[in-house]
Amino acid sequence: MFDSLFVTKTSKSENRTYPLKLLSSTKNGEPNEYYVNDFAQVVEFDGYVKHQHTFIHAIDRLLPLSPTICDVLMDSSTYELNGKSISFMKQLFQLVFTKIHFKEENRLCEAFLANVSTIFIPTDDFVEKSMIPLQKRYYTALFHAINNDSLRPTKDAVREIKSDALDLLLNLVLSELVAGANGTSGHKFCKTPSHNNKYNITLVNDTHIQINGKVTSSGELSSLPALDGLMYVFDVDNLLDSFFNVLNIPLVEMIPRKTLFAMHYSNFVKELKFRKLGFLIDGSTTNQTIVLDSTDRDDIPDEEIRSEENRIEEDEEPRNFGVNSFSNKQSMLYRFLKGAVHIPSELTPDSPTYDRILTSRLCLKKRLGSCYKVKVSGSLNNGNYAVTFNDEVAMQPEPFEASGNNMIYVMDEDFLTPLSFKHTIADLISNGVSKKHLSHINIDKKECLQTLGYLNEYKLSLLTDNLRGYTVFLPCGNTIWEDRDEKRQQDYRSWNGLGLILKYLESNPKVMHDVLRGLFVEDLIYSDFGLENAEELSRSTRTLRGDPLNVSESYRSGDYNHIIRLNETSISVPLNSDILFNQGVIHITSKVLLPDDFRVSLKDLIRATQQEGQDEYSFLKLLEPYPKLADALGLNGSDQSSNYSIFVPSPEQLRSFNISSSYSRLWEFLELHLVPNSQVNTLLNCIHQGDSPYNHINNGSYVVQTNRTNGVFQCNKNPVTGKVYLQLQNSASTFGYNADRQVRIVSHGCSQVGLRSGSCVFLLEKPFSLGWFDQPDNFLHVHIGWISVGIGIIIGVILFGFMTTALVVCLSATSSKKKHSLLSPESVFTPSEPSYMRVTSDDDLNTGYYDYGYETDDDAMQNERERLLPGAKRKRQTSRYGASSLPIGAPNAPRYIHNNSIKGTLNRDRNLPPLNI
Repeated sequence: MFDSLFVTKTSKSENRTYPLKLLSSTKNGEPNEYYVNDFAQVVEFDGYVKHQHTFIHAIDRLLPLSPTICDVLMDSSTYELNGKSISFMKQLFQLVFTKIHFKEENRLCEAFLANVSTIFIPTDDFVEKSMIPLQKRYYTALFHAINNDSLRPTKDAVREIKSDALDLLLNLVLSELVAGANGTSGHKFCKTPSHNNKYNITLVNDTHIQINGKVTSSGELSSLPALDGLMYVFDVDNLLDSFFNVLNIPLVEMIPRKTLFAMHYSNFVKELKFRKLGFLIDGSTTNQTIVLDSTDRDDIPDEEIRSEENRIEEDEEPRNFGVNSFSNKQSMLYRFLKGAVHIPSELTPDSPTYDRILTSRLCLKKRLGSCYKVKVSGSLNNGNYAVTFNDEVAMQPEPFEASGNNMIYVMDEDFLTPLSFKHTIADLISNGVSKKHLSHINIDKKECLQTLGYLNEYKLSLLTDNLRGYTVFLPCGNTIWEDRDEKRQQDYRSWNGLGLILKYLESNPKVMHDVLRGLFVEDLIYSDFGLENAEELSRSTRTLRGDPLNVSESYRSGDYNHIIRLNETSISVPLNSDILFNQGVIHITSKVLLPDDFRVSLKDLIRATQQEGQDEYSFLKLLEPYPKLADALGLNGSDQSSNYSIFVPSPEQLRSFNISSSYSRLWEFLELHLVPNSQVNTLLNCIHQGDSPYNHINNGSYVVQTNRTNGVFQCNKNPVTGKVYLQLQNSASTFGYNADRQVRIVSHGCSQVGLRSGSCVFLLEKPFSLGWFDQPDNFLHVHIGWISVGIGIIIGVILFGFMTTALVVCLSATSSKKKHSLLSPESVFTPSEPSYMRVTSDDDLNTGYYDYGYETDDDAMQNERERLLPGAKRKRQTSRYGASSLPIGAPNAPRYIHNNSIKGTLNRDRNLPPLNI
């Protein structure tokens, strides 16, 4: 390598000249040809000028003026050099020496390389092998902002990224011109301009250089001369180590802040810094999971962003409990979760699901007494990963891994803080499901609306802070595992399943208010209770009503269902089925949790079957003539428990069947409608069969014996309609009321809800009939009410009047028709037959008819006159005239007339034409 006399750069310390490289090619170990700057061949050499002590070498062409290093690396028209892709180094130079912000200091490439004569350039393949993708993305983040203004980061991000990129470049340049035998002297130590690094450079094969004895320059050409220095290209080879490690070049540590810059979330970093939360991303905080919104990216416009000059820091506590009851600072804290989770690494074909609840850094002592939770879920299906946070899907399952074991996920939708209790329930109703990825919960909209209506009515949809938070067991649907255990001892039901109990509660507001308050537990019980912390298997707390509550857990192996026991009541709470709100957590259940001491007397249950103003035909009225029976049933206010349950018809039906306290067979009627409590469990099993997918309707042997000896009924449930019927056993078909002797159970309720050993009241569609047990008298008995009789009388009168009117009209029409027939002249004078003479044949002789001469018009009318004016006592015989008796229109032949016979028969004068005989 030689320095020419052409000065290309000037500086305070020294001038830089245009370098000349003399390279020889060898043949059979001997120098063959010589080239200058890999361009011009030396055709004549070693011409010595004695007086000037100079050698002259003749070349075959004029040397061109090579571009400078800056010209090569700042050129964006191509990203290749000497046949190798060097886009990373070019982008690095362009982003460092391109002005992005108007107020930014203008840094020039020429000034940076003023004292540089040698530069090392790794190829893109070598860079890919030498740094992680996130580091490369960080170094080149500003390059995207050059071509896309929407990705322009904040000033702080530009300053930090350019500073790190410049530090990297300073470790890739040397002030000295290092090349060739004379430039390296076979072995040379060189320092970088920043004096942060020192390299051991040796010459290899007299053409290439090797740095630190490990990495060697590549290409057929040992170096690429530029106008102001030399460029060495290093390509990937069999080197196991990275390029930057060999050169001892420190790369940036990808702390969360730099990772966010690489992801183009500089505005989010700026907001954290403004909220004094920069410590969460500066590398000092480790082992955390960060959740971002896709809308927080720099290229997504935010209409609500305010300048620092116009912003004031919000209070840490919100002023109300509306939809967004958190400040901006609290919302940002909710995105940082304690504990790093790399969900895809947790998923395997043998374990394709992952569920966990993490604790966020949003902690409010006044509202919860602890920190808010975030649900994390993952699944593996046919090789595809899915990750959700609070049931919202992440854009990509793989997180960005920052240093310090920090995982960063980007959500496809907004990741919001929990809403208020009222708005959370409203979302359940409007969406129909809690979230589209919460597959183990089924939401019943109708049930939710009913629950929300009760909570609003009793002003429980707005909760006050209690320093502990709330857990709400909300009757709003069911889990896929619920009711799988058919041997459960408890039998809590949803609102409509409570039957008469619900009517009792609705008619007693104070009791209803206490029941609703029992749905709220003043503590935080998440679905992972007892699983995350194995030491806590039980906890003592209380409900909002003030009842003591012991919470324990038991885990069912084989699936992700989780059983939590509240005192003696088991609740199915699948993992991650929590529905979070701003004051606690909601668990969906199909059961209405009633207090352990909840009791309803039989008297109140009977009253639930009637409405106001129906006391006269009430079932309680029927029991008044029998006070001892009322005492045995506990209906007189005594605390005595009853051993019987009751079938109660509604007061309307009792009135319709005219059954009152004066009924002659009242005792038999009451006896038929009483059932021992020992039969109740069978009856309840029949009613509740098919209530869950795991409890099918089979209509097995459900036989109930009433207090009457022969009052045995078979219980059946219609699998289509779900209606339950009681049918008298061994009953023959009859006519009349309930020919099949079957009555439907409309509703029911038990005094001790949840236990099947107490007394119950079953509301019947119609009462049992004592006539079913009487001997048939072969006479049809019809039992109808007075209203039906009255309606029948009215319909009968209307029909009678209609038929009478129709009869009169018909008779009048017939009379008018007869008068018209007698007076019609057409009926008298119209002949019934033609008036011409008939002609007969010889065949007529055999028929017994004889010719009586010619028929006149008067004869033709004779029969007709006889019919119209018959004789008083004697009926005249009709004479037969004419030549033939054949019917009119029958075929006939001309008859031969004998002369003698004619003369013999003519005995009187006739008005005939003369015969020519």
